[in-house]
Amino acid sequence: MRSWKRKLYDHYQSHRCQALKLTPFEEVEQKGPFYKNIIKRHLPGEKNIRILDLGCGSGAFLYWAARAGYACGTGVDGSEEQIARARVLGISQIVQGDVFDYLNMLPASSQDVVVAFDVLEHLSRDQVFPFFENCVRVLSKNGRLIIHTLNGESPFVGRMLFGDLTHEQAFTRFSLGQLAAAAGFADIHFFEDSPIPDSFKNCIRALLWKAIRAVFIVAVYIETGYLARGNIYSQNIMAVAEASSTIP
Repeated sequence: MRSWKRKLYDHYQSHRCQALKLTPFEEVEQKGPFYKNIIKRHLPGEKNIRILDLGCGSGAFLYWAARAGYACGTGVDGSEEQIARARVLGISQIVQGDVFDYLNMLPASSQDVVVAFDVLEHLSRDQVFPFFENCVRVLSKNGRLIIHTLNGESPFVGRMLFGDLTHEQAFTRFSLGQLAAAAGFADIHFFEDSPIPDSFKNCIRALLWKAIRAVFIVAVYIETGYLARGNIYSQNIMAVAEASSTIP
C-alpha cells in the first residue's frame, strides 16, 4: 500500500468521528436503521450462517447482526483505531489485518455471506477483480456477497468520489455486473440506497427522494429518449452477488 494512503488509514476513524463528535455507541446507533434494513432484506433466515465482514470498520454491521441473532460473524479491518472501537462495542470476533491476506488464507466454501461495505471504492482496478474472485472462492454453494459502494451513475458521484482522498473509483450496475460475471458469480442484483422510512422525518425524506428521482428520470429521457425507470440515482449503490442460487 502506498505510504500516504497508509497514513490516512491509520487515523481514518478518529478524523471522521472527531468531526462528527460520535462515540462508538452513538455511531452504531446512528447506523442502526441502515444495517437493520440490510439484515432484514438480504441475510438468509438461517441464524447460524458464517458471515465475514471485510473492511468492517468499527463493527456496526456485526453489532446489529448479533442483535438480530446472527452469532457466527467475523470482521477484518486494517485500522487499529477501528478495531479498538469495535472492542468497546463488545465485538470480539474481529481481526486486524489486510483483507486480501485474510481472504487468501481462508479455505474454499468456508463462508455463507461476505459483506463489503464502502470497500470497493478504496481498491485499484488491479485489486478489484482478484477481490471478487477470492470472494466467490470462499463462499459456500448458496452464498452471497453483499456490497455497498459509490454509485457512478449518480448525479452526485463527484461529491462522493472526490470527498475522500483514499477513494480510487466508482461503480455502475454494468461495471459491477462485469466484475461479478467474470469472477464466477451466477447473478447479481442491484438496489438503491434510498432513505429508510423508519420515522416520520425519514418518511418525508423517502417521499421527497421519490419526487427528486422522478426528475432525474425525466432529465435522462429528455437527453436520450430512453425512459430509464430502473436507473439507480442514489449516491451509493447496493449489490447482492449470488454464488449460485437465485435470491427469493
